[in-house]
Amino acid sequence: MSIGDLVTSPIRTEGVLETGRPRVLFERRYAWWDPVFSPTPNWDLAPDDLLLMIRPSEEELAAPPIHVVLNWAEELKRRVPVNP
Repeated sequence: MSIGDLVTSPIRTEGVLETGRPRVLFERRYAWWDPVFSPTPNWDLAPDDLLLMIRPSEEELAAPPIHVVLNWAEELKRRVPVNP
């Protein structure tokens, strides 16, 4: 089990709440919903209880690029001038 995997766990609600051992449903190879960046989930539950998820392409699964901005304070001054 890895961080980001979608897991399931049995739950008993009668009496004291008890949860069973989690098991992996899907490894993190699907586009997970991030409510901060996306207002609508990218998954759905069909009427027959089928879980529908978006699977990104192999290119999308690759690590995203890292952008390094040198002299960012000067760039900020240039883009957002302060009026005296």
